Amino acid sequence: AHDAPVEVANECIDSFLMTEVASILSEPRGERSDYHMLEGQWRSLLDEVLGPEFVLQRAISCSPDNQTGLFMLHYGRTV
Repeated sequence: AHDAPVEVANECIDSFLMTEVASILSEPRGERSDYHMLEGQWRSLLDEVLGPEFVLQRAISCSPDNQTGLFMLHYGRTV
């Protein structure tokens, strides 16, 4: 998103995995981030970069334990 108009970035969101979208929207081209973040950090980042056009539809916790947590955040366009 650093080198594309906002409209183009928004149109591309549905074509990428969300981890790639987060990287594309939050980092300059050519850089990648560590995707290992807490759920709250992901929610904050996605709320910031996706803006009001996308909202969290559902959050699902999958196999959390004392060491790790696997979760899914489903975002969708607002109508």
